Amino acid sequence: MRLSAFFSLVAHAGVVAAGLWAAQEQALNPEPATDMIVIPLELMTIGDVTDIAPVIEAKTVEEEAAAPEDEEVFSSAAPPPPPEEDTVNLDAATPPPKKEEPEAKKPEAAPAPPKKKEEDLNSFLDSMLTDVKKDAKAAPAPAGRAATTEKAQPRMGAGEMRRTQVTVTDYIRAQLINNRCWTDHSDMADAQRLKTTIRVWFGRDGKFARPPELREREPFNDPPMQVFIQHARTALSKCNTIGWKVPEEYFKLEPAPYYLDLVFVPKVGAQK
Repeated sequence: MRLSAFFSLVAHAGVVAAGLWAAQEQALNPEPATDMIVIPLELMTIGDVTDIAPVIEAKTVEEEAAAPEDEEVFSSAAPPPPPEEDTVNLDAATPPPKKEEPEAKKPEAAPAPPKKKEEDLNSFLDSMLTDVKKDAKAAPAPAGRAATTEKAQPRMGAGEMRRTQVTVTDYIRAQLINNRCWTDHSDMADAQRLKTTIRVWFGRDGKFARPPELREREPFNDPPMQVFIQHARTALSKCNTIGWKVPEEYFKLEPAPYYLDLVFVPKVGAQK
């Protein structure tokens, strides 16, 4: 058995040695090289092969040759004379005939605008106050009383005093609206039921003689009414800052200073 193993080892070693020798022979004997083919190349311009002439180069050469000549010609030539100015003899020229323009028509006078049929609120109230003055002068002295002297002022009757009070109240209310102290509040919640009355007194200086007085009980459990009353008080304060125009008839009301009850409703112009 040892002998067979020996022969097997020798056979494998021979195979390996033969393979190494064959590889070495192949590496030492390369394949013969072939001859290199050389192709000659020549650089040629397009003008040598075709009939197209190199225009750019020729033009450049011609321009360079002609440049100095042009410079000499321009330098030697005399400058051109200045152009003659166009002149016009104003004395000899005859003016064109004037065209006769038609006479402009005189503008007709614009018709006068028609007078306003409706009087202003303040003018209307002033006329009412004038009527009150006339009635006061024409009113006879009450029966059972001695005739008054010229300097004493006659006292107003109940009807005349009531009418004067209403007229002066409307006059004061008109100032609240015209001075934009009181504006429309019809968009408030529950506007259809909102209404308040505030009593005021005036002095000759055009200011309140005493603070305004609310004629109703304070609505502590009615928020919309509280807000509405506060708007009314703010409007009175704003107009009091501007100053009131109090007519003289107010100061004839007794007892002085006389009070006026101003009614406030949300919609402007709805007071009655």
